[in-house]
Amino acid sequence: MKKILIATAITALVIALSIATLLLLPCSLGARPNIAEIVSAWAALLAVIGAALAYQNWLSSKLQDDAYSLVKKYLEHQSQIEYEVIQVFTRLDGLCPAPGMMVVRAEEALPELEQIANKTGEIDRAIRLFHTAKQEFEFWGIELTDKGHELHKRVMEETWSFAVVMRSSIDTTAGYYTNNAPLEDITRVNEILRKRAVSLNTTFEERRNTGFNKLFELKH
Repeated sequence: MKKILIATAITALVIALSIATLLLLPCSLGARPNIAEIVSAWAALLAVIGAALAYQNWLSSKLQDDAYSLVKKYLEHQSQIEYEVIQVFTRLDGLCPAPGMMVVRAEEALPELEQIANKTGEIDRAIRLFHTAKQEFEFWGIELTDKGHELHKRVMEETWSFAVVMRSSIDTTAGYYTNNAPLEDITRVNEILRKRAVSLNTTFEERRNTGFNKLFELKH
């Protein structure tokens, strides 16, 4: 982005020098200067410089707006990850038999598990978009602070970890309803999934409480 602004300034300087050269050329050839032409040339020179500065300010503002839009999209992808994780965990937890609770019938549980399994693709997509947005930061003059890098890494690692346990939980729960697999298996895996979900929720809360300026730096 800085390269674009520098190129704009150089272009304005070249144009200004060209006009100045044309202004001084008659004098260098011994011709008598015409006051009206000199005033007109200076007016044109100032107009070019003013237009170049105005364009440079507009471009800087536009690039800044685009940078903020990218940061907003980055945070939206993170919110999407959080939403999908909560949805999956809540639905899987509801299928885990617990003392004192009515056990869901297999004909109801299995279609629900199939829908939850389809959610794995949504989580994978959200986390890839989240990481891809970060990869565009440098081009738009955005930098993550040390805290921002830490939280990004935690979201990536904890979400992938959640996704791995989620797939195991789906398989284990399906085994319970189709093959009478031991209840201890589904309970154990569900407890691990709960810990992963709690860990992610802690990271998301920390990001919200940290604030924009402590996560991002705009270089322009």
